[in-house]
Amino acid sequence: MKLRAPHLAAVLALLLLAGSGLFNAGCKSTTEVIQADASGDTGNADTSNDTVIGTQYTLILDQQDRKMVGLSEDFLKVQYLEDGVPKDGVDIVYTLDTADSSVAVLQVTEATTANNGFAQVKISVGSGPATFTVTVQDKAKLAAPKKFTIEIVPKEQAELTVKLEYDGVRNNAQLAEVQVVEVYIYKKGGEYTTCDKFDFATATAKKLKSVPSQPLIQSPIPDAAFAGFQQADYGEYLVFGVGKNADGYVLAQGCLDTGAAVGTQPVVVTLVLGDVLPNYVGKYNMSLELDLLSALKTVNKTAYDVVDTIITLFSDPTGAVLKLTCKIDNDTLDSVCDALYDCADAVQPDKMVDCQQLTDTVWTSVGSQFLNALIGNLIGRNPLLSSIVNVGAAISEMIKGIKMNGVLEITQQPTPMTDKLQFPDGSINVSFTGISYKWYVETTTVCTQASDCPQSQGYFCLEKTGDNVCAQIQEGTINSSLISGSPFIAGMFKAYVKDLYDFYLEEGPVNLNYGTIINAILEKVVLKQFAGVDSYENFIKELLGGSGCSSNPQVDCCEEASKKLLADSDLQSLASVIKAACNTLIGVGGKYLRDQLNGLTLSSASDAGCGAGLCLSSPTGVPCKLFDTYGNKTDNEIDYFGEKSNPCLLNATIKVENGSTTVPFDVRFTAVRQGIE
Repeated sequence: MKLRAPHLAAVLALLLLAGSGLFNAGCKSTTEVIQADASGDTGNADTSNDTVIGTQYTLILDQQDRKMVGLSEDFLKVQYLEDGVPKDGVDIVYTLDTADSSVAVLQVTEATTANNGFAQVKISVGSGPATFTVTVQDKAKLAAPKKFTIEIVPKEQAELTVKLEYDGVRNNAQLAEVQVVEVYIYKKGGEYTTCDKFDFATATAKKLKSVPSQPLIQSPIPDAAFAGFQQADYGEYLVFGVGKNADGYVLAQGCLDTGAAVGTQPVVVTLVLGDVLPNYVGKYNMSLELDLLSALKTVNKTAYDVVDTIITLFSDPTGAVLKLTCKIDNDTLDSVCDALYDCADAVQPDKMVDCQQLTDTVWTSVGSQFLNALIGNLIGRNPLLSSIVNVGAAISEMIKGIKMNGVLEITQQPTPMTDKLQFPDGSINVSFTGISYKWYVETTTVCTQASDCPQSQGYFCLEKTGDNVCAQIQEGTINSSLISGSPFIAGMFKAYVKDLYDFYLEEGPVNLNYGTIINAILEKVVLKQFAGVDSYENFIKELLGGSGCSSNPQVDCCEEASKKLLADSDLQSLASVIKAACNTLIGVGGKYLRDQLNGLTLSSASDAGCGAGLCLSSPTGVPCKLFDTYGNKTDNEIDYFGEKSNPCLLNATIKVENGSTTVPFDVRFTAVRQGIE
């Protein structure tokens, strides 16, 4: 009998029930339920005739093989299914097969599936090229793991990298002052197409790369990178950079006008930074302090004796007047001199060299008393003079410590050489405009150390034979208009700089009216300050005729001298001789003193190069230190040559005309940029 379909289904159901319970006692089922493990492996059982029964777990990648452009980001997406149905709340683990963060970095390593069964993790890749994999698997390991295979392809991009180098003369300490390096680029086609005459200060930059707190001394100097160009930015650029100090002043700079062509491929260029030299150009008020008196003693004994005579007029007026009388070649004065000195001309023509003993005559002792009283009277009516215990020494110090004041002008910046910065010929000029001098005024206050004196007023403790006393330095000036003859101008010097701030003056001559300067100091300053007169003639009149006679036209100084000299003696017959000698001494004595000094000229440079005249130079290996410290900041502009407390030293040699002796001596030198003080 045939079974209809419904009846067949019922029979099958009955058989299944029998197999599962009613008929399983002592019997094994001929059918097994096979469950796959998380790897999908079913073991070693022979399942060729089996039927798979149970839950299926599956991972599906959105894109298993992919390419990423260098320096980009993307999401790695995976879907989790159970029996083909998306499952939410499942933890998925991502594992990167490289530990090199420059290749790739996962934002996180786990993600949980959403309602649609998807989970995702962001990945960032380096510039490439590189290939790597990322394995994904559910945390319970129910589904088979899957792998993303990712290839990094370097992107084509417009990128400009500027490498920096330094080529200059700054030492390490000076390089450390360059605290910030800034690099700019300027697209050609505007105002500038080359670095020639490029204006660093005003050029408009497309972009700026600043490297703060990175001294130029750092090695290597950090690169400056420019990116983010659009196609419209493609083209050729000027590259320029500046190195600044902490106050923002530029100390180094450089410019490059070739090779920086921005396009689709990265470009690397090298920019060399050189020194922005300190600004040396300008006018500086300068002062040369030199000892003219000590040098004079060696180069010209006759001129030195003249100076010594003038100085002695204050400290020993009698001896000085008599010495002057016998020094001048004049018949009238010779007769007086013969009466004073017991020396024959034939034996000793220069009576004042070895023949110092005055003859024992009545009128020499009277004259001595008279002249000494006269100088005492001068001192008495001159408060300044009366305060100086040792007038001669004070005047000597004035001449030894004079300062030649003038202007040092630098017209061009120096040119870098192999080991120095050389100033161009003719770019350094020195001219002198006047002289300053100083003397000390003593007090009666005894001291043992400086603190015993009122230092706030410039007093110091002056060492003397006997008790030291407090003294004060006073200063004055004499204008060059009071110095007869041509202006004393030093002309042009040669010089160079090392390490930016070590200035060396090369040997050069100074056109110096040597004797004229000394004469001006003595006649226009010393006599005025200490005797109240303005000429040698008037000074001799005052010495011989009495205080005030030189300024009173109604008084004949020599008549007064004759009267006073002979008032208490029996030598009235000598009145006419004395008066004649007095008038002669006044007439020729002042001229003699003046001519001896004004006639003292330096030998010309043509005599022996800089071995002639007055020559100045820096001592070997001893530079004049330059300073850029005005206002406690560095603006890269020279402010000072030397310091007041530590002036620069110069070697000096001096030689007078028709002289055979060249005398070396030291000169102190300072200069301050005009406008500072």
